Amino acid sequence: MEAIWENMQSILTVIGYIIGGIVVIASISFVIFLGVKMAPILIDKNLKLSRVRTLFISGPILTIAGWPIFLVLIQVLFWMTNWIIGNSYLEHNTVTIVAGLFLSIAYFYIGGLAKVKKASVGMPEIFGARRVGFVLPEGYCHIPPRPFMSYTETPIELITTKLNEPMEVLVGKQISADPNQPQAGQVIPDNKLVSEVKMKVDASIAWQADPLNLLGYTSVQDGAKGVEKALVDIMRRVIREKAQGMSDSEFLKGQKDLEEALKAALEAPLNAEEEAKKASNGDWHNLIRRLGITVIKIQVTKIVPASEEMITRLERIRGEQLDQEAEKNQVRHLIDNLAGPLIKELNVSPEAGLRAALATTKDATMIIVDGAAGDFTKGQALAANSGNQRR
Repeated sequence: MEAIWENMQSILTVIGYIIGGIVVIASISFVIFLGVKMAPILIDKNLKLSRVRTLFISGPILTIAGWPIFLVLIQVLFWMTNWIIGNSYLEHNTVTIVAGLFLSIAYFYIGGLAKVKKASVGMPEIFGARRVGFVLPEGYCHIPPRPFMSYTETPIELITTKLNEPMEVLVGKQISADPNQPQAGQVIPDNKLVSEVKMKVDASIAWQADPLNLLGYTSVQDGAKGVEKALVDIMRRVIREKAQGMSDSEFLKGQKDLEEALKAALEAPLNAEEEAKKASNGDWHNLIRRLGITVIKIQVTKIVPASEEMITRLERIRGEQLDQEAEKNQVRHLIDNLAGPLIKELNVSPEAGLRAALATTKDATMIIVDGAAGDFTKGQALAANSGNQRR
């Protein structure tokens, strides 16, 4: 009988271990289920965990829900110890119940406290795998403890990526096979030269990691350095392509065009496959999304000629353009304010009205030559007036 009783005790002990294990697994599953169900109400409109709700609502609830786990673990430990020593020496009492509560507080609450550094967010990891959908804000908040959930910090401070040094490019429109188009070296209207001229360009892109796309950002090799390398490459490519299609004067005034071209390149689909996904309203990627960043500002800070000689030439051209504009404005003033009223008042032809308007200005002289005079006489009069103007 004693042997049978001992066997029954052994069987009951095994059954107790099995029941204890089932209770522990069920309790853990309940805690996980509770955390998943509570997650939507703990995330704010910016998809960040709410600090107040996690610290003062979900944290205490998870602690209380995890309390039975430690009570069961203590009971299993007591069963094992009593079985080994062969005596019911250890039993549950008020002390073990309070100890279970403190263990639950230590593991589920204190162990679940997360502190994220300033200017950073925490990317959640559930059972070691990265997850998207929400992030941990800077400062303290509460999450289920390891191994259920952990997090990795990702800085989100503003970073400005610049070219390593001002980029030198050859600016000039491509030579066209169309005979009606200007060829290299020819002067076209408004002094826009299509011959290649070396320019210096400096540009920068201000960006930060996208808190809602940390999966993409943390997948970039070398992190922020990898992102900066990709942005520098795209800036150099876009500047080079734009330089090949613009004249020197267009390029000097093309700051906005370059900034818009850079923005378009960053937002364009990465390849033909992504282009097809975009056309079909599918989930497509551009460079910004693939890098997991948010672009704050694109700025072309400098466009200057690469040599002093070119600077002097462009200043001369700019001065000539200003002179031409001033002459156009003067003629427009004469026509609108002087010639028009004279034509109406004297009832003369537009040509005669313009001549009369010119004669009223101090910078003009009207020369009347008798129509019967010979060419020699007309030439003398014009030459004499030209000499007077030079003096």
